[in-house]
Amino acid sequence: TSLEIQVALSKLSDIQREVIELCYIDGNSHKKVAAKLSLPLGTVKTHARRGLMAMRANLERKNLGNDS
Repeated sequence: TSLEIQVALSKLSDIQREVIELCYIDGNSHKKVAAKLSLPLGTVKTHARRGLMAMRANLERKNLGNDS
């Protein structure tokens, strides 16, 4: 649900959350986010990837906890 996603987002670092919000919620390209945040493109891609992986892990842990 959207509440679970909001909780997962809140557990990320500030930069990971900002990159994910700009890319996946606001619909900006990685290149635009890099320019907006004055970061190298590779750094933005890394923050996005690691943030999404952390969110997935948090959501999976939550779901495993609910199934028990």
